[in-house]
Amino acid sequence: MSIKQFIRDQFSGGWFSKEWLFQNNLAKNRLSKGRLQFLFTLFFLALAIPSAIISYIAYEKLRWETFHQYQQTAQSFALELNNTLNLAVTKEEARSDSDYSFLILEGDPKALFLQRSILSRYPVESDFPGIVGYFQVDSNGVFSSPLLPEDLNQSGFYGLSDEDKLLRKQLSFNLHNILYQNQLIAKPSISSPYASSTDSSLEDEKKKNIKDETVLGFAQLESATAEKKLKKPTLPKLPKRKEKSYIPQQGGALIKEAPSTDYGFNKDNDKITKAVNEQAVSINLFESEIEPFRFSLLKSGHFVAYRQVWRDGNRLIQGTILSVDDFFEQVINKRFKRSPLSQFTRLSITYGDNLLSSYPTQAINDSSGELLSLTHFPDPFRQLSLAFHMTDMPSGESGKLILLIASLLVLALVFGTFSLFGLTYRQSQLAQQHQDFISSVSHELKTPITSIQMYGEILKNGWVDERKRETYYDFIYSESERLSRLISNILQISEVSRNRLSLEMKPVTVNELVSVIESKIDSQIKQSGFKYKLSVEPIINNKNISVDIDAFIQVIINLVDNAIKYSASSSEKQIDIAFSVLSSNKISISVRDYGVGIAKSEVDKVFELFYRIGDELTRESKGTGIGLALVKELTHAMNGKIKVVHHNKGVEFILSFVLLDS
Repeated sequence: MSIKQFIRDQFSGGWFSKEWLFQNNLAKNRLSKGRLQFLFTLFFLALAIPSAIISYIAYEKLRWETFHQYQQTAQSFALELNNTLNLAVTKEEARSDSDYSFLILEGDPKALFLQRSILSRYPVESDFPGIVGYFQVDSNGVFSSPLLPEDLNQSGFYGLSDEDKLLRKQLSFNLHNILYQNQLIAKPSISSPYASSTDSSLEDEKKKNIKDETVLGFAQLESATAEKKLKKPTLPKLPKRKEKSYIPQQGGALIKEAPSTDYGFNKDNDKITKAVNEQAVSINLFESEIEPFRFSLLKSGHFVAYRQVWRDGNRLIQGTILSVDDFFEQVINKRFKRSPLSQFTRLSITYGDNLLSSYPTQAINDSSGELLSLTHFPDPFRQLSLAFHMTDMPSGESGKLILLIASLLVLALVFGTFSLFGLTYRQSQLAQQHQDFISSVSHELKTPITSIQMYGEILKNGWVDERKRETYYDFIYSESERLSRLISNILQISEVSRNRLSLEMKPVTVNELVSVIESKIDSQIKQSGFKYKLSVEPIINNKNISVDIDAFIQVIINLVDNAIKYSASSSEKQIDIAFSVLSSNKISISVRDYGVGIAKSEVDKVFELFYRIGDELTRESKGTGIGLALVKELTHAMNGKIKVVHHNKGVEFILSFVLLDS
């Protein structure tokens, strides 16, 4: 043989054949599952990252808009509080300095029309929130309250009952005690309205230090307030105002017996005036210079709002004591509870650098949360400030919609990518199986045709003797049978895939099936060098099952052909075919070999179309991957079932059919 002929033979059928080159190129171009996962991961990230960024930007923008919206709400809340406090201060600023006396003069001074001051009402009424009561401290440091007249023994003339007088004395005492505890006034003197007439034995020398101590107490309070004010922006001060007022002053001897009539407020004022005139009350005209109100926090935990009044060169302190808790409850807490801010913010109220209160109250020591708004009130509440901290950012309907859309987008991306990956992978596997099928079919078709042509040409040309002719004829017959089975399988699977499978079902006895099977598989098995054992339980010999004979024979032949292919290298070349009773109304037909078997991980895959065990390039067995798939489809079409039983050596396929009533 020449070298050229050797190379041509190798390329046409050896290692460098077209089939080998095709399979090698196919292996290189296969899309592995890992590579496909990597590509779809990149695809998912390419969609997910921009989507996440867009959703985040949209949500943050909405969050900022919501934050800004509620920031304006917080500022409006603070402005409303400021207006309320300013209104209260404005009304107090407008009061005459004579209102802080028990009696005031109304109308023409010559008419001597006297009545009780509006501040003498009990219970105390005022626009000032949390008010405890009004007070006045004169230039001598003497405390007085508009709740009581200068002479308590004359209370009956002014419409005060004993019970009313007692309550007023108690409140006056509380006001005095608060000022005294905070060192704003000295000890009570004999002229104190709540001191009894028996206190006249007190030493007069106690008076001499009262004025200085009182002035020093309020001066220190003003100094501390002024020092804290330096930390805040400077605001223009309110101007002082001057006014002239008539103030009644009692000067005569006391009336020994007070009338029993209980005069009400603004009731029988002429009687009050007459009674007062009997006391030789004098009406004096004073010119006063009134300073704006100041506001401060006392050590006792009360607020004090006070002003200085300069009357004929003498300084008076007029003001009111406020309860901090009631002040916050009436001004802030009620409004805050009604406000939407209470649902997601914490409100802190500070005076200077001291935290006074926080709403909700359980968060008073909580310093967390983003600052929403910080507001400082103008004079005289300059030391008060409100701070709103976010405890939870409300997303609102738009925010919930964005979160819903983002969640749906994530779910769509995850499930869409996963589903697309699965579909792509299955299509890739199917395409790969189709390519493997084409490769296998081309080989399976080419081999028998080539063999038939070769042996036919040998016989035609008479190149063999009579002894070998019979062998060649048997070989040609065997290859043609193999080719016929392959073509039949391809046509059948084509019919199945297009749902055009048409079977002719009819009752057939087990004996008839056994005879047909034995005639069909005998030469197939023996020519492959195998032995077979066909056994039937006697009880079912004459039993009938409904099958299509041609389809049933094709199922058995395919199972036998599969057993031969995967047992070719086995030392035990044996195939067992058994008909047995499965139950009272079912029989089973099993085909077992003793070859390499099927791995448990691949048992469920063997009936898949085009699936073949092992790698396409390395497997030694022949086949197209449609035989077992066709077995399953034909069995189900004949109302039967098939299962695979894994053995330590070999594998067993078991068919089951329902027996017909005999």
